[in-house]
Amino acid sequence: MIKTNRKDAKFLAAYISYARIHSRPEISETAGKQLIKEYMAMRSMGNASKTITATPRQLESMVRVAESIARMRL
Repeated sequence: MIKTNRKDAKFLAAYISYARIHSRPEISETAGKQLIKEYMAMRSMGNASKTITATPRQLESMVRVAESIARMRL
C-alpha cells in the first residue's frame, strides 16, 4: 500500500487552485513560432501517406500543455 502525506496533498491542491486563479501565462512570440513549427512538422508527416497526421485540435492541445507547464513553474 502506498502511504501519502496528507499535508503535502493539501499543499498541492492549494497550489493548483492558486495557480488557476492567479497565473495567466502568455506565449511569447518565440514560443509561438516554435509551436507552429512543430505543428507543421507533425502535419508534414502525413504527406507521404496522404493522411492528415495533425489537426488544429492538436495545436490547441500543445498550447494548453505549454500553459499548464508555465503554471506549474509559477
